[in-house]
Parts: sequence; C-alpha cells; structure tokens
Amino acid sequence: MPIKHKRKAMINGLANYQMLGKSTTAKTLKLASFGIVDQKPLITPIAIVLACINLIQGFFLIFEATCISFPSTSSGLETVIVFISRLFLGRHKVNIDSFEPYQIVILALILLYLLLHMSILAISLRLFLKIKPIPLWIRQNWKNLSHIHLYALFLPIHNILLDIVIQAINDKPHKSTYYVMMSFAIILEIVNLMLCGLQFYVSITFKTADPLSTSNDNFLKIDFLIKIAISIINTFL
Repeated sequence: MPIKHKRKAMINGLANYQMLGKSTTAKTLKLASFGIVDQKPLITPIAIVLACINLIQGFFLIFEATCISFPSTSSGLETVIVFISRLFLGRHKVNIDSFEPYQIVILALILLYLLLHMSILAISLRLFLKIKPIPLWIRQNWKNLSHIHLYALFLPIHNILLDIVIQAINDKPHKSTYYVMMSFAIILEIVNLMLCGLQFYVSITFKTADPLSTSNDNFLKIDFLIKIAISIINTFL
C-alpha cells in the first residue's frame, strides 16, 4: 500500500476513537500522519530504573539544598553522599580555564548525544516531507530515547552547561574562548530543553479533563519544572 494511503487509513482509524478528548485526538492525528504511533514500549526493568533515577535526582536536590543551609560535618558518610549526589546531578565542575581529559570526554559525549537526537529528528522530518517511510527502528524507539533523556539525562546535562555559562560570565579577565564556550553551552542547552518540550508534546495517552487524574500528564510537567527550579536555586546559593 502506498505511504499516502497507509497514513490516511491510519488517521481514519484513529478518528473513530470517540473516548479521546478533543485536543488529544487532534494531536494524535497529527502524530499519526507523522508515522510515529507504532512506538515500541519501554522494557519494564528499564522503565523502573528510569523512575528510580528520577526519584534519586529529586532526593539529591533536596539533600543539596540541606547541605547549603546547614554547616558541613565533614564525616565520611556525608562525603560519599555528596560525591554520589554530584554524580547524579552533574555537579562535578568543568573548569573552562584548563580542561582535564575526563572533562573533555564529558563535553564530547554530551555533544554527540544531543547530535544523535537532533539527527534522528532531522532524518524523520526530511523523510516525512518527502512522503517516504520513516525507518522502523526510529518509529519504534526514538520516543523511548526521549524518555531516557527526560527522566535521567536532562538534569545532569542542564547543570553542566549552566555551570559553564556562569563561569564564562563571572571569570575575569574575559577571554574570547570564554564567549565561544558560553555560546556553545547555550546552544546545547536550548537543544536540551527542546527535546524535553518535544517529549511532553508527543506523549500519547488517553487523557481526561480532570487535572488531578492519573491519566493526565500535569504531574510530570510540574515535577519537571520543580526539579529545574530547585537545581537553579541551588546553583546560585
């Protein structure tokens, strides 16, 4: 069956679901025309790990705020917890004056990771505009990659890039390389935020109008915004 006819049939089939809300139906039909509704669900163990990482990040944000508010005891246990929290939150400082080898590796991995996401989106959009089939692997897995980004990797990447921008602004004397690094970090942060926004948009669920319903993704958005707010406040304290 031609791609045009297949997409039309898919849209007509989805339109028959009367239980969907009006806004959800419209969004679902748009995504159907894009050819990404046959996504492959996350494996349960991976989903559990992502949920745990998300909760651990929230716990360490609160722990971090507590450490800022109260004097350090310098105990061995606190040192271990601080190290682990920095690992989960991406708080290990990237010194833009003199990069250590591991810091270069971290920045290179962030760049490659975000380029991977953008490449997948660019390939999908190009094929869609040319009315060609999007590869099955992309259709089934790119949204799961977005889940991994939202629940596990967004916050550490955000904190690392924000720290680079703050260093470039505060360090004196200002060097041209600082402005290059700051521009680089801002562009990557825009991509980082855009991927999260896209994840919220393409989340297809049978939602209700009740804002407190478990079938509504408002809690996820609120949790996401709270994590960003606490992380930024902790950075400047």
